[in-house]
Amino acid sequence: EHERILVVSTTNRATDAVAISIGKSAREKCYGGLNSGELLRAGRGASFQAFQNANLEAMLRGTESNVMCQIDELARQLPVFDSWEEKALTRNQIAELRARSGDQSKRAFIDPAVRVVVATAFKAMRFVDDEIVRRIIENGEAPFTTIFIDEAGLISRAAVAALSLLASR
Repeated sequence: EHERILVVSTTNRATDAVAISIGKSAREKCYGGLNSGELLRAGRGASFQAFQNANLEAMLRGTESNVMCQIDELARQLPVFDSWEEKALTRNQIAELRARSGDQSKRAFIDPAVRVVVATAFKAMRFVDDEIVRRIIENGEAPFTTIFIDEAGLISRAAVAALSLLASR
């Protein structure tokens, strides 16, 4: 109950596979956190279709991938609109979604209510230097209790050391 876990993998495909595996296990164990946003696949490179096929779209809810899917849907609607007002309104919605999309992964990394975050090593490394995360680390704490690095041998030792700062164990 007191664990906060970061799972990191090397590529988007491998990260999706790990996240889907975790999601399926959570569903089999009847873990309620799956639908409440406690398990998230962070980053914009997630395959929405793969999560949809596994009936695990909840793991993308509120993430960059979810926002990108919303943007794609709005962009597909643009040619259908006849009036310039509808097109302008839709373009404004797209711009607002794009502006907010960058903060989604950061929220997952910092929010203690998100118990398991699955991300690529590249995405996780971006948060080692984030001001809020850096302050947490400088105070002798860590945003996660545990970090799992899938295929750690494919990541440089320096990156593994930096990622290790994100976890207390």
